Amino acid sequence: MEKELRILVLEDTASDAELQLRELKRNGINHTDRRVETEHDFLREMESWSPDLILADYSLPDFDGLSALLLAKEMSPEVPFIFVTGTMGEEIAIETLKNGATDYVLKDRLARLVPAVKRAMAEAEDRKRRKEAEEALLKETHERLRTLEELHDKDQLLLQQSRQAAMGEMIGNIAHQWRQPLNTLGLIVQQLPLFHDLGELNRESLEKCVSQSMELIKHMSRTIDDFRNFFRPGREKSEFRVAETLENTLTLIGDSFRNQRIGIEVFAQDDPAIYGFPNEFAQTLLNILNNARDALTERGTADPRVTITICTESERAVVTIADNAGGIPEELIDRIFEPYFTTKGPQQGTGVGLFMSKTIIEKNMGGMLSARNTGDGAEFRIEV
Repeated sequence: MEKELRILVLEDTASDAELQLRELKRNGINHTDRRVETEHDFLREMESWSPDLILADYSLPDFDGLSALLLAKEMSPEVPFIFVTGTMGEEIAIETLKNGATDYVLKDRLARLVPAVKRAMAEAEDRKRRKEAEEALLKETHERLRTLEELHDKDQLLLQQSRQAAMGEMIGNIAHQWRQPLNTLGLIVQQLPLFHDLGELNRESLEKCVSQSMELIKHMSRTIDDFRNFFRPGREKSEFRVAETLENTLTLIGDSFRNQRIGIEVFAQDDPAIYGFPNEFAQTLLNILNNARDALTERGTADPRVTITICTESERAVVTIADNAGGIPEELIDRIFEPYFTTKGPQQGTGVGLFMSKTIIEKNMGGMLSARNTGDGAEFRIEV
């Protein structure tokens, strides 16, 4: 490693700390170090020295490693924390990993220390790069939004704002779809050192872990492909099936509905085809479905549900989307398709979605988008 690491060692036995640090230096890990034994000294060095890595014994006379771990994760959650201890039972090892420990190494197996440190620092560097990339993306997004404000073409401005709002929704949906597989993948990876130390890491168990991990990775990769395809520009008209487009849209937003315990029922009387812009049609479905979800959530509707019907009337494809959220106030229903009109707060809506949806369906695809109240709630009707 080229960078000189600042290593904070929580260890009451100076000779043990020296053995650990000598092992690191002997294997080319350049560092400076400070050793502490008490909670007071540990907190002082965390605040004033900002270590890159923490090595900690689990048991000390006046302090303990688990308490140090919790303090470290509160103060500097990005800093890797590795236990280097004499003994550690399986239950304690699992508890430390659950509380955020990066790894653990037994003192009589210091040969594992160097690989553990290298892996921990590589993961920390990767997290740092991802964070920088996210900050750069956020900065770029802010710059693009600022540029949008300078555009004079009103239709173009409204379209871009609508796509930004949809992208924000989609990122949230991806987060919902990724959270569970990421948690599962993390548990699989954390189990490998435990299996190794317990002598249970045989070929069969390793292949099982690899197989489970690859299935999770493939699932997350498919989510990204769906996301990319949804937002890919498509300005040439093509023929597409309504049911397939609806299915793709529901795949992207399904988790956010399930998290709110909102049921979705689809009744496809037939499967009409439309000649138009499939991605823009999907965006219209997305806008209407997200509005229904928000209304059901805000009003705390008992047994919330959305009913979608696909049929053909007079040789035109018809999709209706109805909810049971109580409906749109009569004094507002005639204004919901106006640009910038919204019943949500400024942090929740721009008032662009329904206006752009009506523009897509009526201006770009020669159809009709309308809304009415039913006995239970609102119903939007798309006819192309």
